[in-house]
Formats: sequence, C-alpha cells, structure tokens
Amino acid sequence: MHSKDQEAFRAVLLADYHLSNRLPHARTLPGEGGITDRFKDQLEVGRRAVEEAKRINGPIIVVGDFYDKAQLDPITLTESIRMMVDSGVEWWILPGNHDSASLSGGRFNVEALGIMGCDKVRTLSMDDVMARSGWELHFLPFASIAENRQQLSILREHRPIRGA
Repeated sequence: MHSKDQEAFRAVLLADYHLSNRLPHARTLPGEGGITDRFKDQLEVGRRAVEEAKRINGPIIVVGDFYDKAQLDPITLTESIRMMVDSGVEWWILPGNHDSASLSGGRFNVEALGIMGCDKVRTLSMDDVMARSGWELHFLPFASIAENRQQLSILREHRPIRGA
C-alpha cells in the first residue's frame, strides 16, 4: 500500500530468463523457421510479460540472465529483438553472469540492444538508481566477487539501511 503522497511504481519482473533457441533437449518445430519448442515457450512467457506490463503501465525489468549464453545464435538474437521492439513497452535489463563476456563481468551482450535503435530497451548499471518517495532501488550488474564487495560497500556508505 502507498499513501496518496507517495508515487506508486509497478513493473513486471523476470529473473533468470535464459533465452536461447539452443537449450538442452529442445526440438526444432516443423514450419517454425528453425525455432525450437523450448524457445517458443520462452517467447510466450515474454509475450505474457508484455501483456501484463501494458495492463499495469509499467516496464519489464529483467533481473539477470536475459540470455542463456554470452554468444548468441542468430535465431535467439533475431526473435528476442523482434519481441522487444514489437512489444511497445520498456525493457530494463540488469546483466547477469550468462550475459557476460567473462567471469569478471564488465561487458555484456545485452549492451547491444540499447544501441540498435531499440529506444525502449535499457541496460542497467550501478549508476542507475530508481528513487521514489521513501525508497531507492539500486542495480548491481554481474561483476567479480571483489568488485561486488566494493560496489556493496559504496552503497552501504551512501545510504543508511533503515531498520538495521
């Protein structure tokens, strides 16, 4: 619940989406242009998330692992971009370890989405803070353990944790 003086925020959260047309035990569907049964199911989850985002008038926030692998096959890349562009809703993607080019993070395959003319797609970083009346949401993309410790230390020093 929120009082009238607080700004409400609604979003659809997807965690560990792991989009891939090359998942284990997937079967290619006849007449579907090379799309597998498991990938088709994943795209349907995306479509339902889009419907809900439209209903609540909010973004879809993917909290880690939008893709299953850092190196993407053409069908996964093409169909995921088509899904986002055609959706008409905002997609905020917090990169996870499966989106990373290395075990230490730093560069992510999802970075490309925001620069491909997909103005509704945004890759989140530690610099992104969502603030509403009474709370803040900080985003921490995948990074090495040492870097995560440093990032968390900075956040703890930045704001006191209420109730701690």
